[in-house]
Amino acid sequence: MGGTALSTATGSGFFAPVDTSLIGALLTTHKRIEASIGAVDNFMRSDDCRSALGFYLAACREDQGRIGLKVDGLMQKDKALAALHADYWDKALRLTDVLECMPQKRRDEWYDLIRSHATPPFEDEAVYLTLQDMLNSRERFLAERVEGIFRALSGEHVTNSPAAFGKRMIIYVMTSYGTTNYTNEGHITDLRKIIARFMGRDEPSGFGVTTRVIQAAMAQTGEWLAIDGGAMRIRCYKKGTAHLEIHPDMAWRLNAILALLYPSAIPAEFRAAPKRKARDIELIQKPIPFTVISALCEASEYAPLVEDARYRRVRNPVRNSLVLKHGLDKFTARQAGDVLEAIGGVRQKLGYYQFDYDPKRVLNEVIASGCIPDHKSHQFYPTPSELAEIAVGHADLRDGMTSLEPSAGQGGIADHMHVGVTTCIEVSDLHCQILNEKGHRWIAGDFLSIDMQDRFDRIVMNPPFSDGRWQAHVEHAAGMLADCGRLVAILPSGAKNKFDLPGFACEWSQVFDNQFDGTSVSVVILKADRIQ
Repeated sequence: MGGTALSTATGSGFFAPVDTSLIGALLTTHKRIEASIGAVDNFMRSDDCRSALGFYLAACREDQGRIGLKVDGLMQKDKALAALHADYWDKALRLTDVLECMPQKRRDEWYDLIRSHATPPFEDEAVYLTLQDMLNSRERFLAERVEGIFRALSGEHVTNSPAAFGKRMIIYVMTSYGTTNYTNEGHITDLRKIIARFMGRDEPSGFGVTTRVIQAAMAQTGEWLAIDGGAMRIRCYKKGTAHLEIHPDMAWRLNAILALLYPSAIPAEFRAAPKRKARDIELIQKPIPFTVISALCEASEYAPLVEDARYRRVRNPVRNSLVLKHGLDKFTARQAGDVLEAIGGVRQKLGYYQFDYDPKRVLNEVIASGCIPDHKSHQFYPTPSELAEIAVGHADLRDGMTSLEPSAGQGGIADHMHVGVTTCIEVSDLHCQILNEKGHRWIAGDFLSIDMQDRFDRIVMNPPFSDGRWQAHVEHAAGMLADCGRLVAILPSGAKNKFDLPGFACEWSQVFDNQFDGTSVSVVILKADRIQ
């Protein structure tokens, strides 16, 4: 496979550029410190300095019990220079993305050289030649890294099954003891890192970032769970196995890289961009940054210290709460907070987020998928509690009545209705999960595409407003009402006295201004009773 094909697969900006001026600055600083080490060594070995230093060492022996500490043992110029060279090789490599492209074995070799101070001297010619060679080898390093990941997950690309990453991979993610198989978890994390680079994202980091993915998948055994915006998906089973599938848009790129090492094993059709989208795999979404996901992984239950009856300071957990780890930068903390609010958290004065359900499972879903519902596409604007209460009051719910909330979101209206006899319909899988955790009955799907046989005594709704969609939603909901049923809908104020619902007696409320966060929308409440 040629370099052109690989460049197409990775993208023109896949490998980071290197600022040679920074390398030059490192070399200059290294030479200055190297000269300082030589000067210190000459000074410390002078007769006057050796005599004076002997008394310092004697004092150390008396204070700390050290035996045999001598000037010659302390002043080892060669070892000091070796430590200096290793430190600056480490600095130089970190100015590039070479280590990120390397397979684990090559990275370990370099880290061993640095830790043992066995690197070559940090000299101009050696530095520039070595770095240039390594930069020119990034494609091969990347291919070796991808190949190592694939071998750990499946070795089929070197046999008679050439589909490589296009095929489903089955691995054990749980041990017989019920704990995560950390070795295989690490392979999945490595794969996610490569895919993250394809997507122009930061790489996943931090302990347990893939553990939470496996936990979320195990919590819905036998069902597919999208990872990283849909770039991968995983399905786990009780016996501890996981099925992995790579999105076609990612699989061909990975196969193109593998073909650098195995050109005869990966036919051209498997390393070319797919001409048609797979029907059963959705488009890849733009996930939230991994820095934010890591912050969410470290979120914990809020448990302040309080005094008990014996005046001891103990932790007092706040039920259904989450608090972010201290020390996050403002940008990450704000984004992580936005995610918690998007799944129903309300920020309290003490800095934690309070939920009206247990958020742990839903949070795991967000961490795994890397996404939250897009407000614009789903037209999700949570119904304020006061407005929802007013709307439900207009419905005049009574014992024995069945009720429905279409396009329920997180159940902002259903929360004020009778649990157990209220059905919610919601298009977002994540919101369905929230509804489930709250104890609501729910149906997943686009409300306009659902034709239910059941008829409801009361329907209370806050439909999407854009492009006049609210009218279609109201008319569709009206067809689900039972005889003598009542429909209550929160609608844009412009609909007042301009919308006619045949077969219904309609009443309009006052106008409510600025009800939805982040918008200046004014709304009215429609109360429509079916006429016999």
